[in-house]
Amino acid sequence: MSVNSIIVEAGDLLVAVPELNDINFRRSVVLLCIHDREGSLGLVINRPVDFDLGSILENLTDRENLHYGGPVRTDCLSYLHRHGDRVRKSLHVADDVYFSGAYEDVQSLIQSNESSSEDLRFFAGFAGWSEGQLEAEIHQGGWFVARGDGDLIFNSDPERLWGTVLRRMGGPYALLANFPEHPSVN
Repeated sequence: MSVNSIIVEAGDLLVAVPELNDINFRRSVVLLCIHDREGSLGLVINRPVDFDLGSILENLTDRENLHYGGPVRTDCLSYLHRHGDRVRKSLHVADDVYFSGAYEDVQSLIQSNESSSEDLRFFAGFAGWSEGQLEAEIHQGGWFVARGDGDLIFNSDPERLWGTVLRRMGGPYALLANFPEHPSVN
């Protein structure tokens, strides 16, 4: 498939090419949450942050639950969840994965112990692209595009997710999964 023929949509995973050295996106996997005529918004899903969310969010103590979502608005929290209609105003992204929504509903699920890191993840910041910018970056070879699914997003080891997605893509992408992080050292 030619890069020119790739159709990008919400729910896709953007996988950084091995040569991408931007500190914000090096070996990152970004879940595209919004993609429309006005631009795109995604969350880096493979960068957990060691921070006690319980210090700022009541009834939450899972230290592995906060992730770096991207370089835009790092003072802003958003979340992905698998609670569907139980969280009003959330946006369906892929399979059983939803983006944000009414925080009161999320807080209620947390308080009643009906939510965990297996179905709710918080992100500080996000990745954003203006109209046409993401397509240009893909066309220039900055990103591979893969289809996202809930199990991959929530049940994969974030530290290994970049390689896992490439291996699932198969063919020449699978070979890149073993590309050394610092090739000049080898």
